[in-house]
Amino acid sequence: MSRWGLVSLLALASAVPAAASPMAAGTLTVKPNAPSTGSHLVVDAGANDAGFRKGQIPQGFAIGFQKGFVLDTTAVAGTCTTGQATKDACPANSVLGTGQIDVNLNGGTYHAAITFFRSTTANGVIFYFKEPQSGFNGASEGTLKTGDAAPYDDVLEFDKLPLPDLPPGLDLQLTHLSLDIGAGSATPAKKPATHKKKPSAENTQKLEEARREEIAKAKLILRDAERVLKEAQERFKGVNAAWEEAKNALENASRTVQEATEHLHSLVR
Repeated sequence: MSRWGLVSLLALASAVPAAASPMAAGTLTVKPNAPSTGSHLVVDAGANDAGFRKGQIPQGFAIGFQKGFVLDTTAVAGTCTTGQATKDACPANSVLGTGQIDVNLNGGTYHAAITFFRSTTANGVIFYFKEPQSGFNGASEGTLKTGDAAPYDDVLEFDKLPLPDLPPGLDLQLTHLSLDIGAGSATPAKKPATHKKKPSAENTQKLEEARREEIAKAKLILRDAERVLKEAQERFKGVNAAWEEAKNALENASRTVQEATEHLHSLVR
């Protein structure tokens, strides 16, 4: 977003669809607040400031931009659809803004997370909400249009929000709305390309000498290892020969004992 001018947000009440309640002054700010600067639109509004009415859920809302204030949806590379949004499957680089809406319902407090995504359609913006405690979620698509009423030059308009209808008898109060809309807020900054410095001839020679020294050391280690292996093999041969001799001696002694035993038996008879 680039900033020059003023912004207003209108909440469209469900009871009177044609009526719009503008937010009070001071509830919308632009950060940083400077001309020709990429900025975020920040909304921090209580129930009355946000134009909410007790027992009513807004049917839609619109953000009006005076001349000179531009919302550039193409500032993020990714895109998303309402179907992807309801499945929490939108790309991270399609986020245009985030926020939260707080609701009191029959004495209970609920906090719904809000996310704006760049749509796959031209000038389209996806509105997605999710309330984890109740499990409610929904998505709808708004459009950035040319304003037809002064002083607004462009209007981001959501004609129908994906909010549930109120059953009769429920006491609902939308108590707080916070938004942070700024194209590129979820897009990671690109790291500048790094160019490896070409080594000088002197450095190349030093690297080559170091490489040769490492090769010579490796050869010495290999030669020592081969010598140790050969000695171990020779020792094994000696041990194996001694084992064979001991085994033969044991077999001979065993035969001698057997023969002596048989001779002794023959004498006793």
